[in-house]
Amino acid sequence: MSAYNLNTVERTTFDPVPANIYRLRIRLLSGGVGLEGLLQLAKNLRTEMLVVEYEILHDESGDREYEGRKIRDWITLSANVDNDGVLAPIDGKTANGFRRAVEMGWGKLRDII
Repeated sequence: MSAYNLNTVERTTFDPVPANIYRLRIRLLSGGVGLEGLLQLAKNLRTEMLVVEYEILHDESGDREYEGRKIRDWITLSANVDNDGVLAPIDGKTANGFRRAVEMGWGKLRDII
């Protein structure tokens, strides 16, 4: 394996996008599972998420300083909380957390639409 000197690598930074009202382009990224293959299976193997990519077009004044910046969001829309022997068992607190994530996910999706 070759040695790499990270001190010679040019730094790239992205300042956070400031709070403002932005016009966005929204794209759904297919995950291959769930409804019409639109959802992505989480690493926990129990929740399915809609992956949404927001691309900034301009702010409310038409300023395009952040044009092209992309932000991704993973919105949980379903959860398998059954202890059916297929997956490792989960406790009630974890199951309730998954249920709450689903409620919040559907609320967020409603707000986007």
